[in-house]
Amino acid sequence: NIDDHIAQLSQIITDCERIVRTPVPLAYSAHTSRLLTMWTGTLPFVLVGCFSGVHRLMTVPLTVFIAYALLCTEELGHLIEEPF
Repeated sequence: NIDDHIAQLSQIITDCERIVRTPVPLAYSAHTSRLLTMWTGTLPFVLVGCFSGVHRLMTVPLTVFIAYALLCTEELGHLIEEPF
């Protein structure tokens, strides 16, 4: 009984190691980058409607901050995917 559990655990570990070693397809990575670029490109048009008067000037720094945060997170994802 314990041998069966150890064999199952060994098989699960083998499957997990295979998943870890599988690289993310280039098309997926490119699609994510394009989608993120389009999203951050349209973000100012959405934010302008959220502010009125002088506060509309907040659109630019807010867009820059959000774009920087998201693009850095995407880049970290690429680095974590290929650590060596």
